[in-house]
Amino acid sequence: MSSDLRGPLAGAEFHSPPLLEIAGSLRFEGQELRPDIIGRAAFGQFTYKNVRFSDLTADFSWDGQRTFIRDLRVRHQTDQLRADVLDGPNDFRLNLESTISPDAIRPLVPVETNEFLREWQWQRSPAIRMTIRGTDRNPASWKGDGTVTLGRTRFRGTWMNDASARIRFADGAIACEDLHVTRDEGTGSGSFTYDFKKHEVKISNIRSSMYPAEVIFWIDPKTWKTVAPYKFRRPPNIIANG
Repeated sequence: MSSDLRGPLAGAEFHSPPLLEIAGSLRFEGQELRPDIIGRAAFGQFTYKNVRFSDLTADFSWDGQRTFIRDLRVRHQTDQLRADVLDGPNDFRLNLESTISPDAIRPLVPVETNEFLREWQWQRSPAIRMTIRGTDRNPASWKGDGTVTLGRTRFRGTWMNDASARIRFADGAIACEDLHVTRDEGTGSGSFTYDFKKHEVKISNIRSSMYPAEVIFWIDPKTWKTVAPYKFRRPPNIIANG
């Protein structure tokens, strides 16, 4: 089997025989073989890089250079993911909609992203929509944007009731713009950027009516000792950049 086809299946273990429907043709152009393949895949329960999934279905095509996967649907016990993928020479595209818990897919993501996800706890899976473009499957080349909606969630030990934001990422950093967060005592809005390599958070146009000693952990836990001595009977109104 071509390495182009074998690569995406590396690390997969099937707990029942997968169903594959394939049609197409093979032709020679000079000394080069030119396949033109279309098909459909349906997997029952399977494990991918030690993560167990309930099932998977997808339509696909392959011409020897470009692989196109359409209407990929993957179910996990926490919910499901839907995606369209194009993987070709110097051209990688991914459209994604997911309500699977990020905790479940931590083993599948790069180390820096894994460490970032370890700081979160979700009572309900977030809803994520992403459009990603890059030169290949390596996440280091990816750029993208989308939206994320959270229910009750804890980040760095501090809970929020809900949150939403537009997300954009490139060059090893993820930016959350038009961020809106609610807690019992108030709300927050603004934008922040998290640099995976430097483990730094930069904020802009932050407006908050939440307790600073609680939410400072979202920005920089090291500054908690500076904020903690200040006691408020009611949450102050704060505007911040930095």
